[in-house]
Amino acid sequence: MRKALSITAPAGPFWRAGLKFDREARVIALDDLTKDQLEKIKGEPRLSVEAAELPGDDRSGGTTGKAAVGKNRK
Repeated sequence: MRKALSITAPAGPFWRAGLKFDREARVIALDDLTKDQLEKIKGEPRLSVEAAELPGDDRSGGTTGKAAVGKNRK
């Protein structure tokens, strides 16, 4: 499993760190984010950020998705 973040913007569409977030969870592998992006996302009070996991191993290459893995929100 690859470590990831499940990120939502509860108030609706919101851009941070060059990425768009919405009410639907967006799951992004940690290794797909730069250190700067990670800091901006985690520090943004308008985003809800939770730890998540994606299938595969850390060597399989980057993937981003819209479906939450693990804890789903509706």
